[in-house]
Amino acid sequence: MFNLLINILILFSFNSEYENAVYKYLCQKINGYNKIEIKLLNDWNRFESIKINNEKKLELKGNIAYVPVEYTTANRQNTLTQLAVEIKLFDEVLVANTNIKSGEELSADKFDLLIADVTNISRPVADYNCLLNKRATGFIKKDDVLSEHSIEEKPIIQPGDKLILHSSSGSVDVTLAVVSRQEGHLNDIIRVKTLDNKLLKARVIDKINVLVIE
Repeated sequence: MFNLLINILILFSFNSEYENAVYKYLCQKINGYNKIEIKLLNDWNRFESIKINNEKKLELKGNIAYVPVEYTTANRQNTLTQLAVEIKLFDEVLVANTNIKSGEELSADKFDLLIADVTNISRPVADYNCLLNKRATGFIKKDDVLSEHSIEEKPIIQPGDKLILHSSSGSVDVTLAVVSRQEGHLNDIIRVKTLDNKLLKARVIDKINVLVIE
């Protein structure tokens, strides 16, 4: 029993030492986050000794980091390999405090700035200023981390807006009152309707003016 206890203590010490080394290594290689959590996935207890190989490149695939190491087996043979480590990345980001519908206007009161798991979030948003004149591209569930892929500029033209249609020929600019048939952003091509119900295509110049497309 005493020998078993000694072996367990030695193994625990080895595990802790290696895990700390891996943690420090990953913190150096994966910087810019508030916190990193790791979980060792390989059965590396079978190694006599093991050390991180800083000359080889760290590989990241999703939430798995492949750490380059050099280990020694019982027969004292040195071998290079990669050991898998599950990682979780945490950062201070905007998290929805309510459900947000697709197309809904975004505002600061709908989000909290929290430290959250962003491991699988592409381009998370951390600045309230990024919400200005933005809307949701799809449904955002309460407690979801906001990403840049979830937001878009609000259109400057809405269906039913009264617009001025421009048609230029040389130095002559002919204008006509029209009504928007769809929403549009700057430089978008939208459909507009004249007062005599003729449908035309036009490019958005600003929130009032559009240019007819021949």
